[in-house]
Amino acid sequence: MATFTCMFAHLKTYKKLHKSLFILLLTFGMGCQEVIDVNLDNAEPRYIVEAIVRDGIEPHIVHITQSIPVDSPNSFPFIGNATVILKDNFSQADTLHYIDSGYYFTQSFFAVQNNNYLLQIHIGNDTIRATSFMPISVPFDSVSFHSIQWMGKPRYLFIPHFNDPVSAENYYRFVLFQNKKPKSSIYILSDKDFNGQLSTQSFLASSKLESGDTIDIEMQCINKQVYDFYFTLNQLHGSIFVQSASPANPISNVTGNRVIGCFNACSSQILTYILP
Repeated sequence: MATFTCMFAHLKTYKKLHKSLFILLLTFGMGCQEVIDVNLDNAEPRYIVEAIVRDGIEPHIVHITQSIPVDSPNSFPFIGNATVILKDNFSQADTLHYIDSGYYFTQSFFAVQNNNYLLQIHIGNDTIRATSFMPISVPFDSVSFHSIQWMGKPRYLFIPHFNDPVSAENYYRFVLFQNKKPKSSIYILSDKDFNGQLSTQSFLASSKLESGDTIDIEMQCINKQVYDFYFTLNQLHGSIFVQSASPANPISNVTGNRVIGCFNACSSQILTYILP
């Protein structure tokens, strides 16, 4: 089920990023970020938090792992002893159930658009907090696909079509599924250059798509903090495709002791196509 598995789309990306994120020390508050040179062999591990809440009652998911020294084997410790609580503005609260491999699922929580959400995580003596606002959805009209030659090989561009509202700043994230399998590349977009207009932004599919493939494209309407996280993360790791680029450090909307990550409350729509 695409809406359920989308959370897993950037596990591979996060595995690639853990060692890079390990060198960063973010100073939270007042939007200040600072890069600190550290001894990667001896530096203290950091929590990596990825959380997503979509509109509706589907299981909302929090994934918690821990960074490792740069010379360690490519195996990242899962955190399975956390108490994870999700709240909203309407006195709704749910303690998430631990599943496996660092994943925590809500048991009964209905998320709505145009609302704020609070995430609290307790791991031993450490407390992690994050807030995220879920924007109102923008109708997702259609997606077009175009076959091109990219570096001498056949590839596809995909273009999500939607009319951007003129009344507010809007930020978007797209996730591509190939035959119901989510791809790790993440595509993000700001309406800075097309506010109030039809979006014609094209994206290069990061994997080879074949005729007959079932392609799901999820459009998430995200807030600026979530956009900033993925945008600046792109500066650290090139596997994320963005509309444009400018130097920045990854900006986390998750706060606490020795933690970095993203809490994404988003409205979500999915369109499905069969490639001709």
